[in-house]
Amino acid sequence: MIAHLRRIRSNQAGVWALVDQGLVSLGGVATSVILARFLAPKDFGIYVLLFGAMLFLNTVHASIIVYPLSVRGSRLDRLALGSMTGTFLVLTIVSAVPLVAVLTVAAEVIGAVRLAPWAAGALVCWQVQETMRRALFAELRHRAAVPGDVVAYLGQATLIAALHFSGHLSLRGVFVVMAATSLLGLALQLALLHVQLMNRDAAYTLASEALREGRWVLPSNLLGSVIMQALVWTLALAESPAGAADLQAVINVVGVANPIMFGVANLIMPLMARERVRLSPERAWRRAGSIVAQGGTLLLPYSLVLLIWPRQILSLVYGANSPYSNLATPLRLLVVAYLLVYLVHVGNAALMGAERLRAALSVQIVGTIVLALCGVPMTLLWGVTGAALATGVVHLARAAVCAYGVREAQSNIDASAASLANAI
Repeated sequence: MIAHLRRIRSNQAGVWALVDQGLVSLGGVATSVILARFLAPKDFGIYVLLFGAMLFLNTVHASIIVYPLSVRGSRLDRLALGSMTGTFLVLTIVSAVPLVAVLTVAAEVIGAVRLAPWAAGALVCWQVQETMRRALFAELRHRAAVPGDVVAYLGQATLIAALHFSGHLSLRGVFVVMAATSLLGLALQLALLHVQLMNRDAAYTLASEALREGRWVLPSNLLGSVIMQALVWTLALAESPAGAADLQAVINVVGVANPIMFGVANLIMPLMARERVRLSPERAWRRAGSIVAQGGTLLLPYSLVLLIWPRQILSLVYGANSPYSNLATPLRLLVVAYLLVYLVHVGNAALMGAERLRAALSVQIVGTIVLALCGVPMTLLWGVTGAALATGVVHLARAAVCAYGVREAQSNIDASAASLANAI
């Protein structure tokens, strides 16, 4: 009976993980599409580069805050989780100080240092709210996270659209809106956990352990972010920010599938961490494989639509006269690449949930090598089309290494089970 109830709960969590991520991704894509339509290509390119830098810096937060919170929090009762969450919220603010400095340097490089304070504020508020929602995910309370995420992400897109129609749309205003909606979302989610601070000694111990656990996760996440951002920056440096805008415009359209990819990953990591302890590693991997297959099935219809009618979809999103409507070939290439991106992203989430951190790092190292040897040259030679093709090549290599890591993890379980059976 208990196992049956847990299965029902995990199934419900899977549905709400997709719903929540769908709303989050809808808000993110809507924001990017609005800016692509109503900002000049140069300004949109600056936004793409600054936002990309923020995503890159979020990998530090994901490594030393989100990962230990997701894995450790999934095994705690609600009171203990609230205490851990409060301490991690403080650590998030402290760890953001050096990240703000790096973001300021990035803004200087692209000639947008005037936007650095506003982008920095948006970054800190975003990370604080992300910490809170991940605490809810650790309990598989994806449904509870929905109202705050709706405010944070759909609210962001709504207010940015309002800025445009009122004639006040600016990049500074965009980052102010991002910060404000993140704080509003945080306020709604704070009420769902009894958040409190640990004592100083316990907090120091937690911080030390989080840093120790993150030593494998951080390089893995940093390399993963480099892989996702390097081609955008390559285009920007080779063709000006407008080149980065072209690639982001195509990514926006493919990114409609992000709710499935991130929703599945957000569910698999804490689920693997919890079920491999409460049930068995074998059952945890089997459950993860079923979720990944279901997510892949959901991806296929939209992917087929983009492959068959790429120009029509681009014209529908950006307007028939938009320069982005001529990017049909890059879109087709990126659709195929994103199927591989999905497999790698959810596969790595499973490896991290199973604490197979070296295997996850191997995936990123191989991807980075292929990116340097093939991805960047292809982008420099063929522009946005080369970047889309390079994305597929890089993620094909990553997918192969990820599949090997998953298979090795499962083989170790089989070997352990056989040894136990022989001993008995």
